[in-house]
Amino acid sequence: MGGMSYNYFYPLLDDFSKAQAVDRPRLLRTWTWDDSSRIVNFMNVHLLRCAKYGLDIPIQRSFGLTKAELKQKEDELVEYFLYELRKPKAE
Repeated sequence: MGGMSYNYFYPLLDDFSKAQAVDRPRLLRTWTWDDSSRIVNFMNVHLLRCAKYGLDIPIQRSFGLTKAELKQKEDELVEYFLYELRKPKAE
């Protein structure tokens, strides 16, 4: 192919390198039990933290909540944050 081989070969090489990269998530990767456990534990911690601060409302709990319920949850969060901000700083 001569001078045109660059245009043909390097995109294929990039695709192959990206598919074989171990540090990136892949759809069909076979996870070990240890990997799966770490992923689940990571997600559980972050989902619990999101639920504590109300960050999961638009994503996981948007259906079935009325405007009044959302306003009540927002008011509860505002009260919680104000309470936390008024606490003396820990040293």
